[in-house]
Amino acid sequence: MKINRTYRIILIVLIVVSLVALVSLASLASLASLADRDTPTEGYDSEQLTHIHTVLLRILERTQPIFEKHRLYYWAHAGTVLGSIREGKIIEWDDDIDVGMKQEDYIRLLKDPRIQRDFEAVGLHILESDRPDDYGLLKIVLKRSDNDYTKDKIFIDIMCYHREKDRYILSCEQERRWWPAEFFKLNEVDTLTEHPLNHLRIKTPSNSAEIMRRFYGDDWETPKRDHDHKDEVNLQNS
Repeated sequence: MKINRTYRIILIVLIVVSLVALVSLASLASLASLADRDTPTEGYDSEQLTHIHTVLLRILERTQPIFEKHRLYYWAHAGTVLGSIREGKIIEWDDDIDVGMKQEDYIRLLKDPRIQRDFEAVGLHILESDRPDDYGLLKIVLKRSDNDYTKDKIFIDIMCYHREKDRYILSCEQERRWWPAEFFKLNEVDTLTEHPLNHLRIKTPSNSAEIMRRFYGDDWETPKRDHDHKDEVNLQNS
């Protein structure tokens, strides 16, 4: 009888120890998940991302009326349209806003002094890369009094698309190599709709779900972390 009682005690102790171990592992996993969410992308913390998103939306809010005034045809592109149609906001760990534009409007944005003046009047600056292989990429940033755009460079990316046969393709050759699936059929950007982006609304292709499937695969609705622009943004004290 004593032996049986001893076995029962040992068995109970083992069960209790096992349960404690399982609870501890679950707690550790939960803490790891919370920590992971608190640092959504390598190099940024939550406070920095909140600051970036606030500035991005401020830039967009000032940019959209200028686009409308000058009839510049544009649409949300890449991760921005993904966040807009999937979540109604900038993706938690995203650090830029992506906009697509047809070549004829892109050239006007780049060359028309009236458009340039309107941007300057609202405290924005159109930043053109000085690298030849970056043709087809512009950035809209907050105007700096010191003209030093190597730091705190939070930006909207404007990506130029030109027509080639039955589609619009990225004009930047380097971007085309990196993102070969990021093209639009002719009818995909001829009709636009609107989706929310935080407290704003942004134009998106009418068949955005199909486009996102082509860009990101059948599981495009499942959030996945991507690269960031930390080195280029180069946050100082935010």
